[in-house]
Amino acid sequence: MKKHNLFLIFIIIFAATVNAQWDLGVSMGVDFKSAPDYRDYVNAVYGPYGKKLSTFSSAANFSVELDYAGLKKFQPGIEYSLLIDSYTVTLVGGANELSYLIHRPSLLGFYKVEGEGYKFKFGFGGGVRFIEFTEKIITETRYHSSGYGIIIKTEGVTKIDGNIYVSVGIDLRYDFFNELYNEEFDKKIINFVNGDAVDLNSVSGGIKLGIVYSF
Repeated sequence: MKKHNLFLIFIIIFAATVNAQWDLGVSMGVDFKSAPDYRDYVNAVYGPYGKKLSTFSSAANFSVELDYAGLKKFQPGIEYSLLIDSYTVTLVGGANELSYLIHRPSLLGFYKVEGEGYKFKFGFGGGVRFIEFTEKIITETRYHSSGYGIIIKTEGVTKIDGNIYVSVGIDLRYDFFNELYNEEFDKKIINFVNGDAVDLNSVSGGIKLGIVYSF
């Protein structure tokens, strides 16, 4: 079973077996990211035939977060965030596509301010990162990588009914990865312009909306 699946199972079991006050949130949003090596590779190989990537580009972000809310000012938590991105260019032989998933589990710590029907929290954290990357040029080749990342995050929640809250959050991230690698063919993705192996090191800022259930 993949590591990120085990992380999600841990969140569910931990919340179900401990009698305390918890906030369970799900959210989706957009990240605006800058990944220089990836951008340079796309623009060098595919840019002449399609749209070039700018310094910052957007990607979809989905996350699940579980926080312990039983303390007065401090709120620790764990988060699983999934980033989804792709790039497609159509040539005479068909569509070439780059697509990837970045799994971003993190341990978090927040300072919180709360009152009747609302809560504001600000904090930071970090964790390991995992990439599943696919390049399709006639046939598909899959690459993987791992690394680590840090996150600074702020979020506001407002009660809408009973134990259900709506949330708005923003975050800043820095993620560092090893070079993309295919074990089957013992190969890396090389940018032929500069001869460097490609990685997905990135800085990003994101905004997301979600629902929080307090129990």
